[in-house]
Amino acid sequence: MSAMPNRPEPRLTRREVLTAAVAAIALPTFLQEEAGAQSADLALPGPFRGRVIEVFHPGSVVAGKVRQEAVSEMMTRGMLALTGAQDEASAWKRFFGPGDVVGIKGSAVGRPHSVSQPETLLAVMRGLMLAGVRPQDILLFERYGNELRESPYAHIAPKGVQVAAAVHDYDGVQTGLDGYDPTTYVEMPRVHSSVDPNVAVNRRSHLCKIVSQQVTKVISVSTLKDHASAGITMALKNMSHGLVNNVSRSHLDAESNWCDTFIPTVVGMKKIREKVALHIGDGLIGTYDGGPGVWNPHFRTWEYRSLFFATDPVAMDRIGWTILDAKRASVGLPPLAETGKKAKNPGFEQFDKRQPEHVLLAAKAGLGEADLKKIQHRRLRLG
Repeated sequence: MSAMPNRPEPRLTRREVLTAAVAAIALPTFLQEEAGAQSADLALPGPFRGRVIEVFHPGSVVAGKVRQEAVSEMMTRGMLALTGAQDEASAWKRFFGPGDVVGIKGSAVGRPHSVSQPETLLAVMRGLMLAGVRPQDILLFERYGNELRESPYAHIAPKGVQVAAAVHDYDGVQTGLDGYDPTTYVEMPRVHSSVDPNVAVNRRSHLCKIVSQQVTKVISVSTLKDHASAGITMALKNMSHGLVNNVSRSHLDAESNWCDTFIPTVVGMKKIREKVALHIGDGLIGTYDGGPGVWNPHFRTWEYRSLFFATDPVAMDRIGWTILDAKRASVGLPPLAETGKKAKNPGFEQFDKRQPEHVLLAAKAGLGEADLKKIQHRRLRLG
């Protein structure tokens, strides 16, 4: 095992700074006022603001197959490095313990290739049990039941671990309240084009009951992927589009894309800030173009063979952004912030401009650190 020097971290381009400054005007007032207001130790951005641990193992993916032994070793090393604990159990106990009911939110959208790998999820569940969390107090969940049925998640859970979805199936409009808490929501004026903006529920994104009422803490296990509208989908988007309803309104078509402000607004919800205690990014098999799903004919993945660990989702995503841009540059693709139908269009672009600046706006909302000069990115090599 050896520490690898951090890759060169580019500064924000002038275009990124200007874009974020303009978009910040549209940030909800409550987010600007509450920036940094949370004092609870585990509330976003958590106890390790700006710290991102990346663990690389060359043997973690071999010929497209993820190896459990390597992933388990990576999980142990990453948690020790993140927390500074002397042993694995203590590292997990920094966040979880007996009496906690812990939800694990994975990402199955890029199935079967670029997802929160089953091996990663199994290593997370093992860690929780080391901390004294009972199997019956662990809940592996997704928003949609069809995502669970079409993925291996339901078949990997150890005995006693619960597997559940917020709702039975995907719904394109997504304003129904089945599975969602009618009293816990964030309201924004823009609505889906097919609904009445004068009806309050159409302006709101409600938190799923799993997070609002059932669990005490959440681990977000996201994936390293590009995204046609948001630019990058990693820790932040796994919360903003994975924990609430009425999300399709944020990226309906080429012209109507406002993921830049939608994502930090949703993540700024009090219960999300207080309950999502740990972020693990699955970069074993990443997606650098055509994300988030295989339905895009330009869907392209690569075996990056890393896992990421943070309590700060903004810092994790800012590092993920640099990694995606570096990979895209190596194959002749433009940076995420410069890609779109009305920007640089290398092929199958669906939106006028991708909006990775949601990461910068999340930082302005007090949800984490986006300044690369202040992010402590430590990359470790195993194997």
